[in-house]
Amino acid sequence: MIPLRAGLLISLAGAILLVGPGITPEMETAARAETGMAQKVDPTWFDRDWAYRMPFTVNPAQIAGGETFTDFPILVWLDATTHADVFAKAKTDGSDLLFVAKGGEVALSHEIVTYDAGMGEAEIWVRTTTLSSQNNEFELYYGNATATAGPGTDAWSPEYRAVYHFEEDPAGGQLTDSGPQAAHADLQPAAMWTSGDVNDGVVGQGWQFNGTTHHIATKNIGTQDESYTISAWLALTSRSTDFFLHADPGFWKISSQSSDVSPRPDYSQGGGTVIWPPNPVDVNDGFHHFAWMLDAVADTVIFLYDGVPQEPLSTFPAGLSPFYDGLAINPDGTNTIGILGPIFAQVTADYTHGGADEFRLREGRIVPEWVTTEVNNQSDPQTFLTFGPEQVPVPVERTSMGRMRARF
Repeated sequence: MIPLRAGLLISLAGAILLVGPGITPEMETAARAETGMAQKVDPTWFDRDWAYRMPFTVNPAQIAGGETFTDFPILVWLDATTHADVFAKAKTDGSDLLFVAKGGEVALSHEIVTYDAGMGEAEIWVRTTTLSSQNNEFELYYGNATATAGPGTDAWSPEYRAVYHFEEDPAGGQLTDSGPQAAHADLQPAAMWTSGDVNDGVVGQGWQFNGTTHHIATKNIGTQDESYTISAWLALTSRSTDFFLHADPGFWKISSQSSDVSPRPDYSQGGGTVIWPPNPVDVNDGFHHFAWMLDAVADTVIFLYDGVPQEPLSTFPAGLSPFYDGLAINPDGTNTIGILGPIFAQVTADYTHGGADEFRLREGRIVPEWVTTEVNNQSDPQTFLTFGPEQVPVPVERTSMGRMRARF
């Protein structure tokens, strides 16, 4: 038995065992080279530079309709109870976290929005290559002091034209796009926003809109495709006209509430309007998810409330068909777009009243089940994901006689 720093190198019957926290992969490799032994390998381990991993599974029942999704971003919410080992052994900023599909050979892109090792809380978004009831097993690796984090924008596929988490301080005057388009938005009027205009959102922090001055405007947001999905969580606090997105002053807008006398979600383009339930929309009872899927191929708009598609209550004019004949949002980047408020600041009645969180604009066609699965994930990440216990590499030994044995 030979002391080796804080660990031990043991040679018994021609087999090499390395024991102790002082043993590094480099030391083990050198020791094996000196003795002519093959290097220890765990074939299930993604990379030996990471000391620990924690497996997790997406609950198949949470993947709506048994669909198979490509490039679906899942929310991985870490907490002090389930993930105490992660916060204790990962780097203090989480920059060594690495995600892979079980058995995968390529790391999955991810974005760390917040990571607080002291509080034991983190908001992370992971871009899955494939997500289905059969492709639902993943692994979180950690414990690599030399690792660095990749760009968080890679967590969002090019179809995402805007991804707003509302994690910034509103007093900074800008809403940051986490997606690949850098569609950052300006707060209007900037001087009216303060650090106190925040709330407990659905996923981490949200922002509070006062309904009289607060709104957001940008020329950076837009689509080339005439099919896209617009969504966010809202906690409305009054009966009013609440613009959700305003794209054209003459006249293209989506509202979470059409008006104080018609407090229902709507879509208006030119001379046509479609209205959906709930009738009236819920106020003063927390966050609800609003999503509009505009489909230029099917010439229709689908509205989902809390992930559930709603049948239209009425159209104006009556019998309006098609609901939607295709319109890209700001394709040349020259128009100002109003987010959770109107383009024109003087119409104060059209500002959103209440909280907002996780605003998305995603270009291209998707199925409603995509939105439903998003809602399942964001509203209850603990049910959406199940984590297993921490794991370490399983040593596999090759003796000098060429025999293999696993040490557990």
